[in-house]
Amino acid sequence: MTKGRIKHMLNNKKPAFWIVCAAAVAAAAGAVLLTANPAQTLELPGTASVFTVEMEQFNDRLSIGRVVITDAEQIETILSAMAGAKKTLGRSVNDYPTQEKYLVVRLIMENEMRTLCLYSEGGEYIEEPYIGIYKTRGNLGEVLYRVYTDNMDRTSGSAFNIKWEASEDVPQPVRDYAADYVREQVEYYNSLGYNITDAKITAVTLVNTGTASLTKAVEMWRLEYRLLPDDADKVVLAGGMKMEDGWLTEWGSTGQPLLVLVHDWDSKSEIWRRVGVFNTGRVQEEYQGDYTAAAMALYHDFISKTGVAWEYVPARSSIFSALPIRIDIPFSGAHVSVDRGKLWRIEETRIDFGKEADYPADFDIFWSPSEGDASDSGDVANGCILRFEITAADGSVHKGTILIDQSKSAKDGVWFYSVALAETDTGLVLAESSEDGGGCILKLPDES
Repeated sequence: MTKGRIKHMLNNKKPAFWIVCAAAVAAAAGAVLLTANPAQTLELPGTASVFTVEMEQFNDRLSIGRVVITDAEQIETILSAMAGAKKTLGRSVNDYPTQEKYLVVRLIMENEMRTLCLYSEGGEYIEEPYIGIYKTRGNLGEVLYRVYTDNMDRTSGSAFNIKWEASEDVPQPVRDYAADYVREQVEYYNSLGYNITDAKITAVTLVNTGTASLTKAVEMWRLEYRLLPDDADKVVLAGGMKMEDGWLTEWGSTGQPLLVLVHDWDSKSEIWRRVGVFNTGRVQEEYQGDYTAAAMALYHDFISKTGVAWEYVPARSSIFSALPIRIDIPFSGAHVSVDRGKLWRIEETRIDFGKEADYPADFDIFWSPSEGDASDSGDVANGCILRFEITAADGSVHKGTILIDQSKSAKDGVWFYSVALAETDTGLVLAESSEDGGGCILKLPDES
């Protein structure tokens, strides 16, 4: 077993790790829709295998609210309504539809989540991202929207419609973040008794932070919005608040809000992570108006909290220094790729490395930030996007993405990193390893 063979190589390495999971969930895409082979229909799970259903309505590509359904009768209604949809010749090629309005239905099962998107375009269609487009039968839209609105009515008014009047070029993850923030402000002002009757996002502007590299950027987006109270005369303007033509603006005692996100990308996809909401006043006060310094400070603080630093110290190891990632489920093989640094595979006296590697059963994944020799400190990557595809012993496949970030600047021959699980399609988690050499473990959540 690999673990036994390499313990002596890593006995000086005892880093600690923790997990941050971020689930990245897709919707569907528009395409040319044609008549299909009637034998090809949308395959759906049985009611008993679906634990919960999430439904989320998007208007103008902004979420107006999400509901979670656990009632077995309602789940049966949803599945029955979608059954019989016939596959078209249209292709699903994007994460999100081009339509302005669509309803997302997420089926949550034991080790799987399926995402289906309902929209109208000369008929009603269900699209499963990158799988296919299906034409529905009967009154599917009416049935699903009735279930959605009935459950939304039982919530605390989360279906507030926020209009989008900003640029269409703003990325969808930023749009979603902006809508969530404005929705929080609506709830806050309603708690003060102002009864907000309308809301709109008027501008979302990228602030130049100068933090972009070839594969990563710490982005700040200045948010402008307007909220309409039912009686403007009741509003007490305090702490820098402003009103324009009866609308409350985004201005407050700390200036305007700044949405901060970390954006990672490679040739395969993009990953967005929300860092938090800052403001223009703090940038002026704490960083003397230096947005670059503010962005980097926020970024390092964020990743220090979302992952425990792994220390890369080439001089401390006589053989090599690498991050161990153990697969703690029975598996027959794993394919792993990275965009920076190198992968290692240890077999008795042989070490294979590169940007891609296949790992047989019982072998651990090792990542080294060095682009050269394992002990070379002259060319060290500041992190990587590590993608894995694990074939379990039962034939199931687990795919996901691990982000490794440099959490702070190198010092005295030590590089500091954090590790987080950014994406997973089957609910795997990343946990700290207690074995010699430390590192982390990929496992199912019920085993953590």
